[in-house]
Amino acid sequence: DAKHGDNCDEKVVYLTFDAGYENGNVETILNILNEEKVEGAFFVLGHLIEENTDLVKAMFENNELAKALEAVPYLIKPNIDELSRFAGEKITDIRGILKTVKPLLQSGVQKVVVSMGDQGAVFIQKGRIFIASGIQVPVLSTVGAGDSMVAALAYGEEKGLAETQTYKLAMAMGAASVMCSGTQAPKASSVESLYHMVNMIEL
Repeated sequence: DAKHGDNCDEKVVYLTFDAGYENGNVETILNILNEEKVEGAFFVLGHLIEENTDLVKAMFENNELAKALEAVPYLIKPNIDELSRFAGEKITDIRGILKTVKPLLQSGVQKVVVSMGDQGAVFIQKGRIFIASGIQVPVLSTVGAGDSMVAALAYGEEKGLAETQTYKLAMAMGAASVMCSGTQAPKASSVESLYHMVNMIEL
Protein backbone atom coordinates (compact mmCIF):
# COMPACT_ATOMS: atom_id res chain seq x y z
CA ASP A 1 0.00 0.00 0.00
CA ALA A 2 1.15 3.55 -0.68
CA LYS A 3 0.19 6.73 1.10
CA HIS A 4 0.76 10.25 -0.17
CA GLY A 5 2.19 12.65 2.42
CA ASP A 6 1.83 16.41 2.55
CA ASN A 7 5.60 16.98 2.62
CA CYS A 8 6.94 15.49 -0.60
CA ASP A 9 10.44 16.89 0.01
CA GLU A 10 11.05 14.71 3.05
CA LYS A 11 12.64 11.41 2.06
CA VAL A 12 11.26 8.76 4.40
CA VAL A 13 10.96 5.03 3.87
CA TYR A 14 8.84 2.76 6.08
CA LEU A 15 9.54 -0.97 6.05
CA THR A 16 7.46 -3.67 7.67
CA PHE A 17 8.74 -7.12 8.59
CA ASP A 18 7.80 -10.18 10.57
CA ALA A 19 9.75 -9.88 13.80
CA GLY A 20 9.78 -13.66 14.14
CA TYR A 21 9.35 -13.90 17.90
CA GLU A 22 9.03 -17.67 17.73
CA ASN A 23 12.21 -18.02 15.66
CA GLY A 24 14.46 -15.95 17.90
CA ASN A 25 15.03 -13.19 15.33
CA VAL A 26 14.14 -10.17 17.45
CA GLU A 27 17.53 -9.76 19.14
CA THR A 28 19.27 -9.82 15.73
CA ILE A 29 16.83 -7.23 14.38
CA LEU A 30 17.35 -4.99 17.42
CA ASN A 31 21.12 -5.17 17.02
CA ILE A 32 20.88 -4.18 13.34
CA LEU A 33 18.54 -1.28 14.13
CA ASN A 34 20.87 -0.03 16.85
CA GLU A 35 23.98 -0.43 14.71
CA GLU A 36 22.40 1.53 11.84
CA LYS A 37 20.81 4.07 14.26
CA VAL A 38 17.32 3.29 12.92
CA GLU A 39 14.18 3.48 15.04
CA GLY A 40 11.71 0.61 15.04
CA ALA A 41 8.10 0.18 16.16
CA PHE A 42 7.11 -3.26 17.43
CA PHE A 43 3.60 -4.66 17.80
CA VAL A 44 3.51 -7.27 20.54
CA LEU A 45 0.80 -9.68 21.67
CA GLY A 46 -0.07 -9.78 25.36
CA HIS A 47 1.22 -13.30 25.99
CA LEU A 48 4.59 -12.40 24.47
CA ILE A 49 4.96 -9.52 26.93
CA GLU A 50 4.42 -11.92 29.81
CA GLU A 51 6.71 -14.61 28.41
CA ASN A 52 9.53 -12.38 27.12
CA THR A 53 9.79 -9.46 29.55
CA ASP A 54 13.49 -8.74 28.92
CA LEU A 55 13.03 -8.84 25.14
CA VAL A 56 10.08 -6.45 25.25
CA LYS A 57 12.11 -4.13 27.47
CA ALA A 58 14.88 -4.20 24.85
CA MET A 59 12.36 -3.17 22.17
CA PHE A 60 11.19 -0.27 24.31
CA GLU A 61 14.75 0.88 24.90
CA ASN A 62 15.73 0.49 21.25
CA ASN A 63 18.27 3.21 20.47
CA GLU A 64 17.29 5.25 23.56
CA LEU A 65 20.94 5.69 24.52
CA ALA A 66 21.82 6.92 21.03
CA LYS A 67 19.01 9.50 21.25
CA ALA A 68 20.20 10.71 24.64
CA LEU A 69 23.77 11.09 23.38
CA GLU A 70 22.62 13.63 20.79
CA ALA A 71 22.40 16.12 23.68
CA VAL A 72 26.03 15.37 24.69
CA PRO A 73 25.25 14.88 28.39
CA TYR A 74 27.88 15.39 31.09
CA LEU A 75 27.39 11.89 32.47
CA ILE A 76 25.61 8.74 31.32
CA LYS A 77 24.97 5.52 33.23
CA PRO A 78 23.91 2.63 31.03
CA ASN A 79 23.96 -0.91 32.32
CA ILE A 80 26.00 -3.41 30.34
CA ASP A 81 22.94 -4.70 28.44
CA GLU A 82 21.98 -1.18 27.34
CA LEU A 83 25.57 -0.53 26.26
CA SER A 84 25.55 -3.81 24.31
CA ARG A 85 22.40 -2.80 22.44
CA PHE A 86 23.96 0.57 21.66
CA ALA A 87 27.13 -1.13 20.36
CA GLY A 88 25.14 -3.65 18.35
CA GLU A 89 27.04 -6.55 19.88
CA LYS A 90 27.26 -8.44 23.15
CA ILE A 91 29.74 -6.84 25.56
CA THR A 92 31.12 -9.29 28.11
CA ASP A 93 34.27 -7.74 29.55
CA ILE A 94 36.11 -4.54 30.45
CA ARG A 95 37.87 -4.45 27.09
CA GLY A 96 34.53 -4.35 25.28
CA ILE A 97 33.24 -1.64 27.59
CA LEU A 98 36.29 0.57 27.05
CA LYS A 99 36.15 0.07 23.28
CA THR A 100 32.52 1.23 23.19
CA VAL A 101 32.95 4.09 25.65
CA LYS A 102 36.05 5.64 24.04
CA PRO A 103 34.19 7.39 21.17
CA LEU A 104 31.56 8.62 23.63
CA LEU A 105 34.24 10.45 25.62
CA GLN A 106 35.68 11.82 22.38
CA SER A 107 32.23 13.16 21.44
CA GLY A 108 32.07 15.33 24.56
CA VAL A 109 30.59 13.10 27.28
CA GLN A 110 32.67 13.69 30.41
CA LYS A 111 31.90 10.59 32.46
CA VAL A 112 30.47 7.15 31.73
CA VAL A 113 29.37 4.70 34.40
CA VAL A 114 28.55 1.16 33.28
CA SER A 115 26.80 -0.98 35.87
CA MET A 116 27.11 -4.76 35.64
CA GLY A 117 24.71 -6.02 38.30
CA ASP A 118 26.36 -8.18 40.92
CA GLN A 119 29.61 -7.98 38.94
CA GLY A 120 30.11 -4.35 39.95
CA ALA A 121 30.59 -1.28 37.80
CA VAL A 122 33.13 0.58 35.69
CA PHE A 123 33.57 4.34 36.12
CA ILE A 124 35.27 6.00 33.16
CA GLN A 125 36.39 9.56 32.51
CA LYS A 126 39.13 11.00 30.36
CA GLY A 127 42.45 9.70 31.62
CA ARG A 128 40.99 7.72 34.54
CA ILE A 129 39.28 4.35 34.89
CA PHE A 130 37.90 2.91 38.15
CA ILE A 131 36.56 -0.60 38.62
CA ALA A 132 34.38 -1.48 41.60
CA SER A 133 33.53 -5.06 42.47
CA GLY A 134 29.94 -5.95 43.22
CA ILE A 135 28.67 -6.14 46.78
CA GLN A 136 26.92 -9.43 47.52
CA VAL A 137 23.59 -8.55 49.14
CA PRO A 138 20.12 -10.13 49.25
CA VAL A 139 18.06 -8.83 46.33
CA LEU A 140 14.42 -7.94 46.89
CA SER A 141 13.94 -5.69 43.87
CA THR A 142 16.18 -4.19 41.19
CA VAL A 143 13.65 -1.46 40.39
CA GLY A 144 15.27 1.95 40.84
CA ALA A 145 18.78 0.63 41.49
CA GLY A 146 20.21 2.49 38.50
CA ASP A 147 18.40 5.68 39.47
CA SER A 148 19.81 5.36 42.99
CA MET A 149 23.32 5.20 41.57
CA VAL A 150 22.69 8.29 39.45
CA ALA A 151 21.34 10.14 42.49
CA ALA A 152 24.52 9.32 44.41
CA LEU A 153 26.67 10.46 41.48
CA ALA A 154 24.79 13.77 41.32
CA TYR A 155 25.13 14.21 45.08
CA GLY A 156 28.87 13.60 44.90
CA GLU A 157 29.25 16.15 42.10
CA GLU A 158 27.19 18.73 43.99
CA LYS A 159 29.18 18.28 47.22
CA GLY A 160 32.53 18.24 45.45
CA LEU A 161 33.47 14.78 46.70
CA ALA A 162 36.56 13.04 45.35
CA GLU A 163 35.93 10.60 42.49
CA THR A 164 36.58 7.55 44.65
CA GLN A 165 34.18 8.79 47.32
CA THR A 166 31.46 9.52 44.79
CA TYR A 167 31.83 6.20 43.01
CA LYS A 168 31.88 4.21 46.25
CA LEU A 169 28.75 6.05 47.36
CA ALA A 170 27.07 5.19 44.05
CA MET A 171 27.92 1.51 44.53
CA ALA A 172 26.61 1.57 48.10
CA MET A 173 23.37 3.30 47.06
CA GLY A 174 22.77 0.82 44.26
CA ALA A 175 23.37 -2.16 46.55
CA ALA A 176 21.21 -0.70 49.33
CA SER A 177 18.43 -0.05 46.82
CA VAL A 178 18.14 -3.68 45.66
CA MET A 179 17.79 -4.72 49.30
CA CYS A 180 14.52 -2.78 49.47
CA SER A 181 11.18 -3.85 48.07
CA GLY A 182 9.79 -1.84 45.16
CA THR A 183 10.96 1.76 45.04
CA GLN A 184 11.40 2.13 48.80
CA ALA A 185 14.35 4.37 49.67
CA PRO A 186 17.23 2.64 51.52
CA LYS A 187 18.16 3.64 55.05
CA ALA A 188 21.18 5.91 55.48
CA SER A 189 22.69 3.41 57.93
CA SER A 190 22.55 0.68 55.27
CA VAL A 191 24.24 2.91 52.70
CA GLU A 192 26.98 3.86 55.16
CA SER A 193 27.63 0.24 56.07
CA LEU A 194 27.81 -0.85 52.43
CA TYR A 195 30.04 2.12 51.54
CA HIS A 196 32.86 0.62 53.61
CA MET A 197 32.42 -2.72 51.83
CA VAL A 198 33.11 -1.35 48.35
CA ASN A 199 36.39 -2.53 46.82
CA MET A 200 37.64 -0.22 44.09
CA ILE A 201 40.79 -0.08 41.99
CA GLU A 202 42.05 2.48 39.50
CA LEU A 203 43.62 1.18 36.32
